[in-house]
Amino acid sequence: GHGDMVLPHQRPMQEEEDDGESEESEDDDDEEDDEPLPWSGSYVFACLLLPMVNGCLSKSFWPCFTLYYVTMSWPLWRCGLAISSGALVHCLMQQVLHKAGLWTSLPVALIHLIFAVLALVYITEEWAIFAEMVCLLGLDAKVAIEGLAFDWFQSEHPSFGLQASASVVASFPL
Repeated sequence: GHGDMVLPHQRPMQEEEDDGESEESEDDDDEEDDEPLPWSGSYVFACLLLPMVNGCLSKSFWPCFTLYYVTMSWPLWRCGLAISSGALVHCLMQQVLHKAGLWTSLPVALIHLIFAVLALVYITEEWAIFAEMVCLLGLDAKVAIEGLAFDWFQSEHPSFGLQASASVVASFPL
């Protein structure tokens, strides 16, 4: 039954086989991997500023979107359609960024900027607001920013890419 199951953290530690390397060289490797990511202008830009700007821009619309639809007397089902369409586009864009690479984030950001400007110019037109919400949800740059931080710092030190990526992910809730 379930009482016999041994969880990974309950297994006894197995002694590692001696592969001829001294413990001192392993400790040196551990110290090198644990080197902290240094603070720099690049770090502040890639790991703090980009996620903050993305969060401020992409999340400022969200609380008032349905309220704006009600205020403009537009059917709420089309509001839901915009949100659902944005979620579908987001799934597709994740795959595009993964398959084609981070370079695609620049044209995607430009497309989003175009629709954001149209929504500001045509603020009383449902098509412009609808399209901006699809872009807002679907073309979110969160994955590109995380990948950019990883690539940017990975070349400096093997552990820096992971640390930078973790810093970006940790800053998203802020």
